[in-house]
Amino acid sequence: MLWPHEHDDEVVFGHANRALDQIKGTQTKKPTTEEMLQARYLLRASRSGRMESWKVAQSICTAALTWRDLALWKEAVEVCRGDRRVSILGLGGLRDAVINLGLSNVKEV
Repeated sequence: MLWPHEHDDEVVFGHANRALDQIKGTQTKKPTTEEMLQARYLLRASRSGRMESWKVAQSICTAALTWRDLALWKEAVEVCRGDRRVSILGLGGLRDAVINLGLSNVKEV
């Protein structure tokens, strides 16, 4: 069976909304290999315009805070333009980021 390469991730991870839900609902203290692959898939989908950036930002930022992964949080904010549209993360999301990642780290974004 042949399909366009831009759909490779969908074959591996299934529907994007499932990946969003799984990432946002993670309970692990450190990301599993599958979770990191899903996060990368979602970021690629957001970059290419195949997914709404605000949904990707909310899910990945939530997971990044759970994992205390500053680099992933920053990447999600940057890719999804959360640095220009603060409403994407919301006040609660920003508060959680400051609490989990530190004010100086969040402020530089």
